[in-house]
Amino acid sequence: MSIVSDRQALQDLKTLFLYFIIMGIISIVSAFLGIASIVNFIIVFFVIRNTYLRTFQSFAQLGRNTQYVNYGYYGLLGGYGLGFIGGIFSLIAAALVFVSPFAVYAVGLVGTIFSTLGILGVIVGFILVGITIYYCTQPYGEDLLKFSGIIIAIPFLWFIGSIIGYISVDGVINRLGQYGGYQQFPPQMGQVPPPTPQYPQQPVIQPSSLNAVYQTGQGRIDSAGNAYFSLYSTVGNISITNVIIDETGTSVIPNTIYPMTLGVGPNNVTAKFGNIPNYQMGKSYQCTVSLSNGMQIKVILISS
Repeated sequence: MSIVSDRQALQDLKTLFLYFIIMGIISIVSAFLGIASIVNFIIVFFVIRNTYLRTFQSFAQLGRNTQYVNYGYYGLLGGYGLGFIGGIFSLIAAALVFVSPFAVYAVGLVGTIFSTLGILGVIVGFILVGITIYYCTQPYGEDLLKFSGIIIAIPFLWFIGSIIGYISVDGVINRLGQYGGYQQFPPQMGQVPPPTPQYPQQPVIQPSSLNAVYQTGQGRIDSAGNAYFSLYSTVGNISITNVIIDETGTSVIPNTIYPMTLGVGPNNVTAKFGNIPNYQMGKSYQCTVSLSNGMQIKVILISS
């Protein structure tokens, strides 16, 4: 997993927050005109669709839980679609006010039914979107950003949650950006790249000499026990002999480490542990990586 990918996903999420804020402002301003759902349906269907899908596809590639993404979007689309129809009926009812009181009542009632169903659809949609945002942002350790997902999931508070998310996401983007892109440029002779800023409970590992191996970026581990992390080595031809999860004592399955031999520079390592006792989503696992030269280094994995 690269930091650039994290930053791109968060930038897209920030744009999505902005669209939600605009939709909230439109809802407030046009509520009395009965056209809020009409305008928001157009925004959801034509404007934010690509941003929405791109945002959560990026998070899915980073191993985040995005199982509710499609349901959330269809909830918003269906909800605002029904509201769109209800808004049309409301406009028709307003046009019939001087024609027939009964027609106004009948058409207005139909519009109210569609609008009510639309509101329920939007509520369900934002609940699922909020839950997804919470899961996607949990590994970054930014409480306010996670909190925004919870607020968005609360009916009628998604506008406030979007504002909180828009404000707080910059902190994470800036933190990642301090070292963004360093993996693309090899260090000069006698230098090593700075370690990526770590998340809560993750120690910053500084190399003590030029013969150093240390973690860069954020590692992750999934529910199947597959671990992915990056090691930067200033020397080559060092083999990984074992990886153990400190908390559970679970060792990596033999012959499932790839690559087993580290080269000079960044190495993207995959290791399979199999079943992990008491696996918890969003938890930080510390591992000990044993090397053929006798070194033991600590690696942090975030479950996702």
